[in-house]
Amino acid sequence: MKLIDESLVSSIIMDYGEQVKVNDKETEAIITNPLISEQEERYIHTVQNVPRGSVVDYKTFKYLTITESSSMRTAKYKALMRQCNHVIEFPGEITNGKFLGYDDLGRAVFEEIVGEPTYVHAIVDNKSFSVNSTDAIRVPVNEIILVLQDNKVNKEKIKINFKFPSMDKKWTVQNIDLTQSGLMICNCKTV
Repeated sequence: MKLIDESLVSSIIMDYGEQVKVNDKETEAIITNPLISEQEERYIHTVQNVPRGSVVDYKTFKYLTITESSSMRTAKYKALMRQCNHVIEFPGEITNGKFLGYDDLGRAVFEEIVGEPTYVHAIVDNKSFSVNSTDAIRVPVNEIILVLQDNKVNKEKIKINFKFPSMDKKWTVQNIDLTQSGLMICNCKTV
């Protein structure tokens, strides 16, 4: 015997939920607050699975789902999402434009055309990445943890020794942890 009717839960989400974007796709969701923590976190309740690492657009903010929701809970999916507090800018691709002539060594010189930059939303923290704040361990003073969506673009751009600016410092990626499906967890150190 089912205690909760799935169609009832689905209609509640459709009637009382809000429009959000999950990985750039519109969906209805109910957003609730967990216990107060150091980070801005919310629960997202949907009738579709929201895998860990999904980027959620909610009320002008970007969130990253940090828990797996592979099975339904009471006829709906539920995941914890944390607000992205950082944007990484990947410079645009440089391509050759029109031929300008030759340099002093006889090499062809072309106009450089810089493409549009790519922006990636991420979570930056100075503690080891943990859903349960009691498990978090502080990282050394000149180190941070960078958490972002594990996708093709990020895997192509972010490698060991990748450098990026943040908080008036330049950081370099020391290690990339892919053990949590959907997330890239990077240990970074100041340059």
